[in-house]
Amino acid sequence: MRSRSVGSVVAALLTAAGCAASGPSGTAAGSAGGASSASVAHGGPVITQDELAGTSAQTAMDAIKRLRPNFLTGRGAPSANSPDVGIVIYANGMRLGGPSALNDVLVQDIKQIQYLNASEATQRFGTGHPNGAILITRK
Repeated sequence: MRSRSVGSVVAALLTAAGCAASGPSGTAAGSAGGASSASVAHGGPVITQDELAGTSAQTAMDAIKRLRPNFLTGRGAPSANSPDVGIVIYANGMRLGGPSALNDVLVQDIKQIQYLNASEATQRFGTGHPNGAILITRK
């Protein structure tokens, strides 16, 4: 009898743990593009084309500043005005450079913008991303 009740408790705990790990739509929490919870705090790790259309932003820098200013911070330090802080910008897999490169990308050419934290950026692109990366997918 004791083993049956222990088994029931274990099953209940596993079920509760599974429910706690899933988000509101039943998907695993944090599975949205592998983004960190810090980047999700202000609307998610991805800026979609629909969100971009809803702004009057002309460049990727303007759009990010308006929609997800947290993309431009790394470890609490603003990076948009500091070229040496380590956020790296990529467009369709090609490295564009630091945050100032966002000024050269027009919103009308963007499909989506995604933020990767330092760990994710290092796993994907290698070392040299101490404050993460911003990935731009062009139309």
